[in-house]
Amino acid sequence: HSKQRKDFSQDIGKILRLIKGQRDHSTIKVDYRVAKTIEDVKEFVDILLKSDWVSYDSETTSLDCLKGEILLTSFSDKPGRAFVIPYKYPGVFTKEEQEIVKIELGRILGSTVKKIMQNGKFDIQFLFADNIPIKMFAFDTMLAHYLLDENSSHGLGNIVPIYTEMGHYKDQVGEYIKGAIKIKVGVNDKGKDIVRNSTILDC
Repeated sequence: HSKQRKDFSQDIGKILRLIKGQRDHSTIKVDYRVAKTIEDVKEFVDILLKSDWVSYDSETTSLDCLKGEILLTSFSDKPGRAFVIPYKYPGVFTKEEQEIVKIELGRILGSTVKKIMQNGKFDIQFLFADNIPIKMFAFDTMLAHYLLDENSSHGLGNIVPIYTEMGHYKDQVGEYIKGAIKIKVGVNDKGKDIVRNSTILDC
């Protein structure tokens, strides 16, 4: 098949450039959208439902799904485009609106659209704990990297600089990851931006 041959040739070319230490300097126009209203949430989900595949990531208040909550969710349906849907993020949606967001998240996550995640079992635990349906979890980038190189680190901080042009993108959100920045309603815009950027970049 001509398309498969073309894709295969491009992949081989990327592998050769990686072996030689060369980087692919092509740029992708980015389109990052953050839902600010329930109407935005519904619009984003409608767009995502038209895709064959979407990547999914979440930012949570804890590593323990029985103690923490989902703050933000993010989805990407193609390179350079991401949709951030706040859930229990402080100061965005009321309790009543959060219930609507939960339904909308279930609409895309419980759909037949194939899902890509990094260490998906982590995100799925939080979805189960919040009774949000998840179907068609079809690909895990962490498990895929285990198959490529079982002896190295499999976190995004290690994978991303190797296979993309995003470099050490976690440096941008290091303060949040280390717990140096806490989210407080109305008084911590830097923290809010960092958490939002973290979920976009992870996706």
